[in-house]
Amino acid sequence: MIQLRRPKVGPLKCNIDKTIFQEQGQYGIRICINGDKGDLAAPKTYWFKGLPQSREVEACGLKETISWLGSMS
Repeated sequence: MIQLRRPKVGPLKCNIDKTIFQEQGQYGIRICINGDKGDLAAPKTYWFKGLPQSREVEACGLKETISWLGSMS
């Protein structure tokens, strides 16, 4: 089991999660940026149609996160 830890003072922490809905033929990506006190700084959710393999959904989550964070600068 992976245990999440708060970041040290100053930096932000990014968590990415995926969900696949077989019956609906879609999948989702949830991104949460947390501050050093554990506060939710910025959440984002993406939904897509299709049923790719689990690893492809994870790769999509990383791509969307990098794209989203890049658009913030």
